[in-house]
Amino acid sequence: MVEELISTNDQRPIHIYWGMPESKLFYSDIANKWAAEYPNIQCAPVVSGEGISWHGQTGFVHKAVINDFSELGKYSVYACGSLAMISAAHQEFVQYGLAEDQFFSDAFVPSK
Repeated sequence: MVEELISTNDQRPIHIYWGMPESKLFYSDIANKWAAEYPNIQCAPVVSGEGISWHGQTGFVHKAVINDFSELGKYSVYACGSLAMISAAHQEFVQYGLAEDQFFSDAFVPSK
């Protein structure tokens, strides 16, 4: 999605919240690269669990969003992650003013 927005020179503000354990921080390299290259893109890595050397945001990704935005009425949210995270994010984001039809998600569920 982000690469498509970049390729069409879309200038809307993009806020990427990327949750992961501290040992997997390198996975956010591409999002950090976009943020460094494009002024309309911001990346906020969020470390789950207790990070020994991490000094940024920690905890649940959707809680980091809520901490950073006072309301979500003018935003669209595209979320991916576990079904529990998607459900919690949807419920709390709607409470913070996100319109129901502006929440899009891809829940990761285990295959059988």
